[in-house]
Amino acid sequence: MSRINLVWAACCMVMMQLVTAPSLGASNNLSHTMYLTFNRSVRLPGVTLAPGTYIFELADPMSTSLVRVLSRDRRTAYLLAFTLRVDRPRGVPADQPVSFGEAPAGSPPPIIAWYHSEGKGQEFVYPEKR
Repeated sequence: MSRINLVWAACCMVMMQLVTAPSLGASNNLSHTMYLTFNRSVRLPGVTLAPGTYIFELADPMSTSLVRVLSRDRRTAYLLAFTLRVDRPRGVPADQPVSFGEAPAGSPPPIIAWYHSEGKGQEFVYPEKR
């Protein structure tokens, strides 16, 4: 094989990888991406989200513990945190994507867990108050 053919074949292989790699990663992550709209402020570890729509997703489809929370337009990242994998508790309806914790009067409630697929979710880890 001539040197030109080798260079051509290598360029084709690189282009093929560049074209297929992003689409494969995106398709794996789509099942763990959810747009959530809140009509009041809510809390996550280290951040308070104002009323609005946010993207909750697993940051890496190969990891089931790293969660990313972004603005609807994906321009602002509000949270990138490790979470605990949990099962949806009995009694939590399938159409309820989050569980809230208790908060003092006038304070935004904390999101305890986000349920992204049938029966599975992520529990947020909050620092203990001392």
